[in-house]
Amino acid sequence: MAVTFSHDILPLFRSAIAEDSGTATGFAAFQAALITGRNQGMADRAIPLLDQGGAFIAVGALHLAGEDGLVARLRKAGYAVTPAG
Repeated sequence: MAVTFSHDILPLFRSAIAEDSGTATGFAAFQAALITGRNQGMADRAIPLLDQGGAFIAVGALHLAGEDGLVARLRKAGYAVTPAG
C-alpha cells in the first residue's frame, strides 16, 4: 500500500509570503503555514496507519525536527521513534 499526501501548497505559500516576508513575522507565518500546521495533519493521518502495522512513512527533513516536528508528535502519542539504518 502506498500513501501519498498530495496537497496544493501554493495557496499556503501565498498566504505565508506577504509584504513582510523578509521579516521575522513573515518567516513565522511561513513556518506556521508550511511546516508546523502540516506536521499536525501528517501526524493525524500517520497514526491510524501506524496502528495497523507495517507502515513506512517518508517526509521531508523539515518535518522531523523540533518540538512541533513529527518525531516529537509521535513520541508524545506513545510511539517509540528511532532512526532507520
